[in-house]
Amino acid sequence: MRLYRFPLLYLVLILLSPQSFADSDGNSGSQNAGPSAVAPSTSPTLSPATPAVLPPVLQPIEVTVTRSDLDERRQSTAAKTVVGREEILKFGDTSVTDVLKRLPGITIGGKPGRGGEIRMRGLGSGYTLILINGERIPQGFSVEQLTPDQIERIEIMRAPTAEFGARAIAGTINIVLREPLKNKQFDELRSSLGGEQGRVQPSVSWSRNNQFGQKGSYTVSASLYHHDDVDQSLTQTRIIDTTTGATDLLQDESSRTRSLGNGIHLSGRIKLPLENGDQISLQPFALLSQNTSISNTHLSEPIYISGSNTTPSTYSNSTTAAQNQSAVARLNGQWERRFNELTKGQISFGLGDAHNASVSNRTELDSLGLSNKTLDTHSNINDVTLNTKGKMSYTWRENHQLVGGWELEHAERSQANSTLQNGSVEPGLNTVGGNLTASTELRALYAQDEVDINPQWSAYAGLRVEQIDTHSDSSGYAGHNTSSVWTPLLHAVWKPDAKRNDQIRISLTRTYLSPTLNQLSGLPVLSIKPNAADSPDSAGNPYLKPQLATGIDIAYENYLSQSSLVSVSTFTRRISNLIRTVTSLQTVPWSSSPRWVSAPNNVGGAMTEGIELEAKLQMDELIEKGPKMSLRATLSLYRSQVEYVQGPNNRLDQQPKATGNLGGDYKFKEIPLTLGTNINWTPNTFIQSTADQASFTSVKIVSDLYGVWKFDPNSSLRLSASNFLPVHYNTSSFITVPLLNQQQSSQVLANTHTLLQAKWEWRF
Repeated sequence: MRLYRFPLLYLVLILLSPQSFADSDGNSGSQNAGPSAVAPSTSPTLSPATPAVLPPVLQPIEVTVTRSDLDERRQSTAAKTVVGREEILKFGDTSVTDVLKRLPGITIGGKPGRGGEIRMRGLGSGYTLILINGERIPQGFSVEQLTPDQIERIEIMRAPTAEFGARAIAGTINIVLREPLKNKQFDELRSSLGGEQGRVQPSVSWSRNNQFGQKGSYTVSASLYHHDDVDQSLTQTRIIDTTTGATDLLQDESSRTRSLGNGIHLSGRIKLPLENGDQISLQPFALLSQNTSISNTHLSEPIYISGSNTTPSTYSNSTTAAQNQSAVARLNGQWERRFNELTKGQISFGLGDAHNASVSNRTELDSLGLSNKTLDTHSNINDVTLNTKGKMSYTWRENHQLVGGWELEHAERSQANSTLQNGSVEPGLNTVGGNLTASTELRALYAQDEVDINPQWSAYAGLRVEQIDTHSDSSGYAGHNTSSVWTPLLHAVWKPDAKRNDQIRISLTRTYLSPTLNQLSGLPVLSIKPNAADSPDSAGNPYLKPQLATGIDIAYENYLSQSSLVSVSTFTRRISNLIRTVTSLQTVPWSSSPRWVSAPNNVGGAMTEGIELEAKLQMDELIEKGPKMSLRATLSLYRSQVEYVQGPNNRLDQQPKATGNLGGDYKFKEIPLTLGTNINWTPNTFIQSTADQASFTSVKIVSDLYGVWKFDPNSSLRLSASNFLPVHYNTSSFITVPLLNQQQSSQVLANTHTLLQAKWEWRF
């Protein structure tokens, strides 16, 4: 091939290596979607000369294998980790977030066992792009609502591709739901019984794989669950006079919340091959859930100084009853057409509807047990999405693939809110709430070029242009925002020796994060507690700009056997137009007096960088006649700086300094038993958000344990203990108010609990 036809790729290769490049039609490892995606039926022979950071006894031995998750990773030009179904089901998790927390470079916000925001490289606030079957998660849907039984595999991409989209500053997680298996007919049944603090949590899931007609196949899955959780916490609020150092106020609020919920998930995938080589597939999905919670709190004030700038508490006890109902339905379809041996096309569509209704009633009682305040909030949200995609791919000389495509999406939201105090609008406040309508339009074009240059080099170049228009309208709070972003992407893989099993990756990318609808909507949401620095109103900002990031990723990978590797990777991102939520005392149109308001703003630039280490060792592959034992360890170190905040600790929101996993599995030879464990660790994190605001999160340790007894090839019993060494989880926030000569702090001390579960698995 002539490299001058692809100047971007040629420039990357010159920068990466001093070697010259001869023309070659060799077929080296390529991206999974690339021209040489089919792996050889066996892996290369591994000799003791293969370099590895291991003692001689652990040198790889010769193995013969079929395509595995590790093969997918090695042959992808863009860095990608694939987690298969066996790994997903290993610990018997009840939520997909519990699976993700054990994967390299991924952390989950919130306290153990209660889910939370999914973060790659420690970055929250939407920096991670979450996909389901290659589609962005629609409005009104949360990935926490998925159960592991519905998932076929999880793909983790540290650097984006043009086809999936570049709204992935931290990275991309693609969750692929169950797929039909050709020429196989079976049913799977999984029933489980869990317990936490003596409260029963049953669930059951069923899936069927079958064929219809002469060529059609389908899979359908259904899951039912019930949860019953109790959480207890203590919130301590303190106000200190910065002039005298005296404590003006100390409040202790103890809370107990019981939450009960039921849900049903339905999903499926239908594939119908046609006579001319075309294929049609449909992917329906539906979810129904209902949750109810009761919270009881007791408030005491050990310290209150009359005449200070604070107001004495108006209640001693409170009860909050809340109900939430959600329904999500979605249908995706795809038509694939092969025009000839080298050219194929694909057109897909998606239709979705999501509805969420919530009601909250709070009653506050004074020290005599008399009601002195009620607060009622109602919310109804309906989201409708419609999207369509198309792409055309052309394979040239069996080792070169060109792809181009487009994407259109329209999303609408209608929302009705109301907040009433003592049955009417809070005195002094104008009407807040009412109806909100909003719409988002997305238009995108992309092109990508992937090529195996020779047995040592593979490369990828992509370009995506995307425009997003957002409109929102509510009484007095209309807004319009338009953002357009060009995102060039370059990836390359270099094998120092094509016959060996180590390789170096490099990616140069431009990524971005567009503001969310909630961030853009100017409609304020009132705090359910008395307005203060630690319980402000929230509002949007229709003038936000998208955050842009320029980055580089470099990784070294050494594949020791079919299931073993060691890798080290590093990355850096330079972010502009950083969006950060700032709390301040403001004069606002919805109140006759100043209110504390939390709102997003573009605050300037930031940078983040890190190093990630990973090791996976399958001992029976590395040591002849070794034990059936696997060991895994990951360690990630991160740092970041926000320019407009003076250090130290001027880090990006929620990003810890490190995170790590240590675990292993052992399969007994004499009996059909497998045991495994994993420990996930995140250290204390202190972040200076602004000159006047800071936050703290305590160390987070989550320890999991499982055992599987396999009665026969089609039935097994799985026992698991999630968070079997529970650790207290604490968070704090701090804000300084120079205007009032005050420093306010709020600390939440929460307990965590162990979830025990027994699961019966049967295939028939």
